[in-house]
Amino acid sequence: MNYENGKPKRIFAIIEIIKQEEQKEKEQSQRGAGQEQQDSPYKQLDKALTTHLWYHGMIPRKEVEDMLKFGQKELFVGNSTKKKHKSDGEFGEVNLGRLKQKNGEEVDVAVKVMKGTKVKKAQLSAFFEEAKLMRRFDHPNIVRFFGVAPQEEPIMIVLEFACGGSLKSYCKTHSDIPAKKLLQFATDGARGMCYLAAHQVIHRDLAARNCLLGRRDELKISDFGLSIADKTEMKLDKLKSVPIKWLAPETLRQGIFSNKTDVWSYGVLLWEIFMQCGSDPFPGETNQKAKEHILNDPVPMYAPKGSPPVVQEVMAICFIKNPEQRADFVKILKILSPKEEPPAKPAEACQT
Repeated sequence: MNYENGKPKRIFAIIEIIKQEEQKEKEQSQRGAGQEQQDSPYKQLDKALTTHLWYHGMIPRKEVEDMLKFGQKELFVGNSTKKKHKSDGEFGEVNLGRLKQKNGEEVDVAVKVMKGTKVKKAQLSAFFEEAKLMRRFDHPNIVRFFGVAPQEEPIMIVLEFACGGSLKSYCKTHSDIPAKKLLQFATDGARGMCYLAAHQVIHRDLAARNCLLGRRDELKISDFGLSIADKTEMKLDKLKSVPIKWLAPETLRQGIFSNKTDVWSYGVLLWEIFMQCGSDPFPGETNQKAKEHILNDPVPMYAPKGSPPVVQEVMAICFIKNPEQRADFVKILKILSPKEEPPAKPAEACQT
C-alpha cells in the first residue's frame, strides 16, 4: 500500500472527496441563505471517527470490527445454508455481524467490505453517494442502512441483515410457493417502490436479483448503486451495461429514466415472481430480440400461467407504452391492497 505522510494514499482520496462535498454544501448554503441544508455524511470526518453515529452516518472502524463475530466470515445464503461469500460487484466479502443499537437491542447486520486496493476515486464517490441516499430511508420494505466506516482500508458499509436470503434463491429452492405468498412478495415490492417514488427516488435497477427477504419473508428492495434522488426524470446519452430485458421503451429509445420506468421494471418483477424466478424475462431470447419485443409488441409479456387475475391487471397498466398514461405506484398498491394507504410523502413524514 502506498503511503503519504504516514497515511495510506487511499485515505487522502477519501478526504479529498469529503472536502469537495463540503465545498459544494458551502456554495449551496451561500446561494440559498436561510434555507436549511441536509447534513452531509461526509462532514466533520474526525468527529465521525470517534462518535457513535449508527443511524445514517459514519461508524468508527473499531466499532465495526467489534460487530463481527469472532472468526465470522460468513453470510446466510439462500434459505438454510451458510458459506463464505464473495460478491461479484464493487464490494468484496460480506460478513455477518451483531450491532448493539442505542436502545441496547442487538440486531444482526451485514457488513460489506469494499475492495480497497482496486478502488478508484470515482468508485469511492459512487459508494458515498449510495450511502448518502440510503441514509434517508426508513421503511420495512427497503433494506435498512446503518452507516459506513471509511477512515481506512478496506472501507465498510453496515446494512440490515436480510436473514431470508435473496428472493431468487428462495424461489428456486421452494418448488411450489402458494399464490398468496407470491402476491405478498408483489405487494411488499409495491409498498417499497411507492415509498421511494414518494421520496423522489428513481431506483433504475428494480429486479428480482435486487430483492431480499426478511425474518418473516417480507420482501426488501436493495442495491441502490444506480439510483437517483431528487429528480423526477433523468436522461443518459448512452446506455452502458444495462439490463435490457427490464427496461422501458423510453429508456431504450431515449435513455430516459423516471418513476414511470421503475413502474415498467416492476411489471417485469411481477413476471419474475410468478415465474418463481425460473428464468430471466423473455426466456431463450437475446437482448436484441427482447428489445424488439419491448419496443414493438403491443403487450411485451403476459402474466405466467396460473397467476391470479390481479397480476395480469397490474402488469397491463405497468406495460402501457406511453409513460404519461402508465400507472404510478400509488395506483398499483391500491389495486394489490385496496384498504392500504400509500406511504406519506417526505413533507408529511418524519424526516431522519
